[in-house]
Amino acid sequence: MKRIIKFVFFLTIIVFAFKAEAVEKKPIENKDVKLLGEPKIITELPEKMKVMLKCEKKKIPKKIMYCYGQKAPKLMSKAFGHSKVYNEKHGDVMIKGMAWYDLFYSTLLWKNKKYLKRYRDNNYGKGIKLGNKTFNRNKNYDEKKIRTLISSNNGRKSMREALGMSLDLDPETAIKRFWALGELLGLGEAKKNIVDPEMIKRRDIIVKYTDILGKMKKNLEDKSK
Repeated sequence: MKRIIKFVFFLTIIVFAFKAEAVEKKPIENKDVKLLGEPKIITELPEKMKVMLKCEKKKIPKKIMYCYGQKAPKLMSKAFGHSKVYNEKHGDVMIKGMAWYDLFYSTLLWKNKKYLKRYRDNNYGKGIKLGNKTFNRNKNYDEKKIRTLISSNNGRKSMREALGMSLDLDPETAIKRFWALGELLGLGEAKKNIVDPEMIKRRDIIVKYTDILGKMKKNLEDKSK
């Protein structure tokens, strides 16, 4: 039962990402493809994330990125899979979950870079005509990948905007900010004589984001229906 609860939010994201394939297909808009960003290998992460991922021993950047792609979803699902009561007491965990999600998206984008490039270049050839429509196996396959990326990117957009960040911000910086906010929120009761009042003020602001995150999760669930 505990495992099921931990994966609830993660499965919601996956359903949301793949929902586009189950409904009537809408034309893919160029603006949505542009917003996906450019695939890149992530090299700069907070040290604590690296320790949890245990991927640096792979040495080769591509292998490290592949390792991220395997482990980030699990850590993300763990962060998002807690109960509402737990999240109210440990808002830092959900904020860090956003860092895991941003990393997860980066690995997904990098993994599908071949299909993204082919789609952007429209490099498909003539295809096969079936009545008034032209069927191209590669293009149809790529479109499924692009739709999944767009849906996943919508989730990333919502998470970033909830904390005042845009998609224009490079992933490594966004991940570091998510993690830093989580670390700040995770601070215990501060002692007035050693903690800067500005830090306490920021901590209180971040606490308010817990409600925003709950609403964001509900919106993602509503969109997946």
